[in-house]
Amino acid sequence: MVVCRPTEKLQPVTVEEIRKLVTKAPSMHCQLDPIPTWLLKQVVDLLAPVLAVMCNTSLMTGKLPSAEKHALVTARLKKPTLDPADLNSYRPISNLSFASKLVQRCVAARFVAHCEQNRLFPGRQSAYRRHHSTETAVLAVHNDIIQAIDRGQLTALVLLDLSSAFDTVDYTCLLTILRNRFSVDATVASWFQSYLTDRSQTFSAGRDQSFPVMIYCSL
Repeated sequence: MVVCRPTEKLQPVTVEEIRKLVTKAPSMHCQLDPIPTWLLKQVVDLLAPVLAVMCNTSLMTGKLPSAEKHALVTARLKKPTLDPADLNSYRPISNLSFASKLVQRCVAARFVAHCEQNRLFPGRQSAYRRHHSTETAVLAVHNDIIQAIDRGQLTALVLLDLSSAFDTVDYTCLLTILRNRFSVDATVASWFQSYLTDRSQTFSAGRDQSFPVMIYCSL
């Protein structure tokens, strides 16, 4: 049995880490960004120390600023061949500021490292893990089926496709799992709670935009 030490604080972000994250980030940018990403990459040596201070302040206080929890939502065709006049042909795309995504990447890297060090991920989880993919998941299922057939057993496969799975996560349940299963505590738990609550979004269509709308739940 692996004894997991609770993670109460996140390791500070270094200037070099910020420089690498900005350099490797896609050049796409959001209308919420004060400058385009390609320009940020060109002046990263000047702004990396500032961005590091910004990220570390969020990590140390356990709070994510409200500006970094605001999203700009646009509609995009699921496939080019679909009818543009049919609303069902579109999917909502939520765009966050580059600063928000930068802090997310820093926290994600530290959380994943904590989970891997303490072996907290399920052995069969293939999603969102390094060196894992849909291929490893298919191989695992295929191997189980072949072994069952070799033993003369009857095999049944049930596949579930959850619609809008990420939009139906209960935040209270998620925070409870983070604390109990993943040993997230103190400042780290406060950061995740801050990240999940008091979020807002603005809907954009062409040149028109709605007023900011608060997101009170994920259901």
